[in-house]
Amino acid sequence: MRLRSRMHEINPEKLFLLIPPRHVSEFLSFEGTLGEGGFGTVFKGRPTPAGHKLVPELRPNKYYAIKMTRKPSKGGFAEEVAYSLLAVSPDRHLEYIRCMTGSEPLANGILGFLAAFVHPQQALYQVMELLEGPDLFDFLAQRSAKLEERLAAGLVKQMVKAVHFLHRTVGALHRDIKPENFGFIKPPIAGQPLPELKLFDLGLAWVLKAPVRDETARNLLRIKRCGTACYMAPEVWDGNTGPPSDVWGVGVVSYIVTSLEVPFKLMEEAKQPKVAIRTNPLSFESHAWRNTSDDAKQFLEGLLDKSPTTRLTTADALAHDWMQDTRMGLPPIAEGRAEDEVGGQGGKTFQKALPSLPPKSKRSEAGFFESMTYAPSSYFCDADASSGS
Repeated sequence: MRLRSRMHEINPEKLFLLIPPRHVSEFLSFEGTLGEGGFGTVFKGRPTPAGHKLVPELRPNKYYAIKMTRKPSKGGFAEEVAYSLLAVSPDRHLEYIRCMTGSEPLANGILGFLAAFVHPQQALYQVMELLEGPDLFDFLAQRSAKLEERLAAGLVKQMVKAVHFLHRTVGALHRDIKPENFGFIKPPIAGQPLPELKLFDLGLAWVLKAPVRDETARNLLRIKRCGTACYMAPEVWDGNTGPPSDVWGVGVVSYIVTSLEVPFKLMEEAKQPKVAIRTNPLSFESHAWRNTSDDAKQFLEGLLDKSPTTRLTTADALAHDWMQDTRMGLPPIAEGRAEDEVGGQGGKTFQKALPSLPPKSKRSEAGFFESMTYAPSSYFCDADASSGS
């Protein structure tokens, strides 16, 4: 009832309740399935003329990702993020929605949403930009040698910028930073610059009472443990989460991007990640780090500082020397090759085996039903529209 009342109170501009006989197919044309989970499906689709008229930002001939979430039998549609919104003021709730809609999130590395359509008691449809390339996990898992350092640094900088925008402008914690939640806008092509990388899946996000500032960038909240085990910060295992926890996740992903290895022997002790990160030091002793710069290693040490009080903030990370290299960016990718291939007998070279990464996960291991949680069944029972239909 609180969620339902709040949505009526703030009246979001891009949320539309569809009252029979109105149907989502009047506004969106579905043209294939992109993925499927236990409670919903992601479709590829385009706006109809009526959809374009209703939401002018939706271009008639452009494809979008449409996330359809079915209503669980015992409740509503609310994801974890909805419960954090109940703890903030209506004005802050509306501010979050406005920050996550339109073109600004995508321009800053985050996949927001452009519109949402609700069939009361049936399903929720969220329209998002379409990522046509693979996620970062699949991109890395298919490589047989590590990336050139300046290419790795370019990817890392995009990840840091996305989290910085989420913290400092949107005012939210992602809580599930991992390679599976970064995706390329286009398929990478060997010999061409890598396409842009975007952060997505904010179903587990926690909205803060105010955007993060320098003085609050290391604050922790006592909230339910959440995330995917191999990427969870030490403090998260103790039930504390804050901006430093997202930075840790970026650090683990950055370590993998730079070396195609996992820090803290997390793969050797995969069943005890909490023990591994507490007892094992951060190491750069393997061959993968042979030609890696000191700046890169220092940068990763700052992100993976086990103490959240001294860990780099996103602002610190963006100001680090490793992020300032004017030669950086996204140079052409040499697929499957590395700048430091290992010399073999007779002067021949060989590449390392495919990387050993943590098992790929669809959603947070700590989430209920792919991060869907029960809301009151009366949440969407009214027949009036939030902003028109």
